[in-house]
Amino acid sequence: MNELDILNTEAAKVLFGKLGERIFKWIPEPINKTRNLKKQISKSEIELTRLMLECGYSLEEAQAHKRVVEREKKLRMINYMSVVAFAAEQNINPQSINKIDLDWLNQHYERASMYSNTDLQRLWGRILAGETEQPGSYSKQVLSIVDLISPHEAEIFQKIIILSFLHRWKTLYHHPQ
Repeated sequence: MNELDILNTEAAKVLFGKLGERIFKWIPEPINKTRNLKKQISKSEIELTRLMLECGYSLEEAQAHKRVVEREKKLRMINYMSVVAFAAEQNINPQSINKIDLDWLNQHYERASMYSNTDLQRLWGRILAGETEQPGSYSKQVLSIVDLISPHEAEIFQKIIILSFLHRWKTLYHHPQ
């Protein structure tokens, strides 16, 4: 099953919908509220362009900046959709997403959406799945560490933990005869 197939599963749809409600406030609104929101967004974009022009940027530079920001938002959303797809592979209960701390979810999105590497998306997906199954499993500090540590450093850290565990086990339970 490829990534697009996974995103079309019921679990992924519900999970992504729940995340959308929690992180992006994608709550269905009446049409008039949606129009007002679009007007507000449009006004803020005009205001940003006006400020950039006042700061000496050309209209072309202001429009280019807007395109870059939009492209980055789309890329982050695509990246996060992959993370959600990997989380959905874990056969989690999407309804339990409501139990996750909103600040934790926001941090997870901010960090996980930056990665386009499949292995890292899979890792962030497993973290989301684990937190969904048992809220509080991964602290915000763990998210920071996962975000900062390279795969090579993580491998070394994992070996140190294993060696430390083996050494402790050997000293506690190994009784020479």
